[in-house]
Amino acid sequence: MITTIFEDKFLEGKKQGIAKGKAEAVLDILKMRFKKQVPQSISNKVLSIRDSIVLSSLTESAMTCQSLKDFSEDL
Repeated sequence: MITTIFEDKFLEGKKQGIAKGKAEAVLDILKMRFKKQVPQSISNKVLSIRDSIVLSSLTESAMTCQSLKDFSEDL
């Protein structure tokens, strides 16, 4: 099937949106677990990740890490 430039851009945007949603979920988990604002340095790193597999791994890490420092070592 031949895709158009529009379809390619649409799919690219969809993937970026999914990645952004996963990254925001990781940050929400950290904020809820540790009852404080996530440091900007961690937020920036997480939000810059576009790989869905890496973000899934970070979701697990966010749920199981003992501290924000431990999480940041997984980045």
